[in-house]
Amino acid sequence: MTKKNFSTLVLCLLLSIGFATSAFADAPVIYQPQQQSQTAYIRNYADIPSGRTEKGFYYGLERLVYLREGIHGEPVTITSVVKLSNTQYQVTCSSADRHSNGTFIVDLFSSNENELKEGYQLWFSIFDATGRKYYSAQVKRAK
Repeated sequence: MTKKNFSTLVLCLLLSIGFATSAFADAPVIYQPQQQSQTAYIRNYADIPSGRTEKGFYYGLERLVYLREGIHGEPVTITSVVKLSNTQYQVTCSSADRHSNGTFIVDLFSSNENELKEGYQLWFSIFDATGRKYYSAQVKRAK
């Protein structure tokens, strides 16, 4: 490579870097405002107060919504809850995700039960609005 070719190559590289830098510097920057607080809501499903606090904490049977949305990445809405017994609920969810959409049986156990029992696909803790845990829930799809 001759000195002339080398000099031309270096000049081209410097011009390219300068052009790219100025192009990025002139690009518009869009700032997305961060949501300061989540919308709070309260729903009473059968006899379990449920909802979400201003800080985004899901409580009651809404914990099922929180977990399903986190696992599958699609919004989930509880459309109905039927109390089948003192410790069993039938929860119907609506979602674009086929795994979160449908009817589920939620069985409640003591608050210190933290292992998934046979026949269930998911477990979660049920809290009250203040964050106090009062049940462990095991979930399976209704047949």
